[in-house]
Parts: sequence; C-alpha cells; structure tokens
Amino acid sequence: MRLLKVTTAPFFEYGDTGIHAQIRYVPDGEASETIEKSTEIVYDKKHQKNEKIDNIKFNSKMLKLALVGWKPFARRLMKYLIAPDQALSLDAGETWDDIIDPTPENLELVIKNTHVDFKNFVISAARDAETFIRVNEKMELANLSNTSGGK
Repeated sequence: MRLLKVTTAPFFEYGDTGIHAQIRYVPDGEASETIEKSTEIVYDKKHQKNEKIDNIKFNSKMLKLALVGWKPFARRLMKYLIAPDQALSLDAGETWDDIIDPTPENLELVIKNTHVDFKNFVISAARDAETFIRVNEKMELANLSNTSGGK
C-alpha cells in the first residue's frame, strides 16, 4: 500500500447564499508554518520577550492557502464575501447580474477584503479533515457510478 497526496479541492456551499467556494484541506504542517510566519516578537512592560500571532496576517495567509476558487456567481452575491465596511460599485457597462469568475484578481480582491464570516467559514472548512473525508468519499462514489457499467 502506498500513500498518495490528495490534491482535490472540493466545493463547499457557503450558507444559503448560493456561493460554492472551492477549498483545499490545509494539513497541520502547513497550518503550523503559517502560524510561525505570522508570529512576531514583542516585549512587555517588564521587557520580557513574548511571541504574538498577527491575526490579520495569519488569516490572510490561511485564505491564500485554502481558497482555491468558486463556481461563477452573479456580482450581486459578492456582498456575502467582502467586509461590510467595503462598498461595491459598478464600472461603466457592468451590471449586478454579471458573472464573477475566480480569476487571480478576483481571488486577491476577496482575500484582501474578506467578510469575517466568510473568512471563518473558509479557514474552518480547510482544517476540518472529517468533512474532507466525506466530500472525497462522495466524489469517489460519483466517479465510480460514472465509470461502471457503461459500455
């Protein structure tokens, strides 16, 4: 028996928004490395050296690791992904029904301006091994049913 690295990134429905985010599992090693890269050395009032995690940096790095993309959706749904203090406006010729694809630019826009609920959803899903096992089992069953018996 051999172990193979699973590189699938299944889709998870974000609440009842109609948005399906593609999220990959972030294993312990990568999560630990992300924590290390997000940790700063600070000194308290007694000049004691302490480590402090920069949560903003950590969340941004975890989102970059975990959020692979999404199924295209209408621009009006973007409000569920970005922080409430960010305003959405349309450029000339754009409509709220235009489709938002998971381009690198759109991914970066969401990662930099993400809504706290969406951020928590992505990071939680990326660290939930049990959910990934269930999703991968469903994908395997779907692949088996698509390939078996059809001549």
